[in-house]
Amino acid sequence: MREITTLLTINLQKLNGAEYLNLMSRLETLIETATATAVGLTEEEKAEFSELVGRLRARLNYSTASSLTSTLSELEKRRDGLLAFLFATIRGGVSLPIATLGEAAKALEPIIRPYKDTRSLPHQQETVVINGLLRQLDTEESRTSLAALGLTEVVAELESVNGRFAALTDRRAVELEKRSLATEPLAATRERLDSVFNLIQVITQAESVANPTEATASFIQGFNATLREVKQLNSLRLGGAKEEEKAPSAE
Repeated sequence: MREITTLLTINLQKLNGAEYLNLMSRLETLIETATATAVGLTEEEKAEFSELVGRLRARLNYSTASSLTSTLSELEKRRDGLLAFLFATIRGGVSLPIATLGEAAKALEPIIRPYKDTRSLPHQQETVVINGLLRQLDTEESRTSLAALGLTEVVAELESVNGRFAALTDRRAVELEKRSLATEPLAATRERLDSVFNLIQVITQAESVANPTEATASFIQGFNATLREVKQLNSLRLGGAKEEEKAPSAE
């Protein structure tokens, strides 16, 4: 008598957004790895499922944009601090009695002078202006003067932070665009996904019984492992929430 591995069940309604997306994303990967036809699905069914997972991901990715905004704020503070230090060091160096330092500062001061209001510019405009400053400082003479004042690492860090700021600004714009295009209510997307998910469970289980192969066995094993892990994470979250509710308040 052959052995049959039965798919585990899960209450999709108990899952929060992150848990639900985790489950659907991992199932999508399992299907792509096994291929749809190998587990009894049509390409149309796979495409419908992937489209809905994409919509769900777009609806939930607003948190990514919010997280990027926080990171951008930190980077903005960092680059403003670097600019302030760079400008103050050069301006202060002009009057230094040590000839090599004074001359280095005097060579750099005319370069930074037009950029004195950079930190007050709108963030994206500031990014462009800083790139212009960095290009002007990237000459042999300027690099020598910067080294004399101990500012080489400061300029390198400014370039790195400004580059990260530009990249994250572009990424946040993409995330916000995805969110704006996701017009279907989240509840409606989840309801449609629930139906497709249940259909996938029935079809893949039937295929693994009627036409067992290494592909179906591996898929069912991976599906069950995913269900088991998501259920465990959900239980830990709900258990933790209950513990917080039970904990006496400090008075």
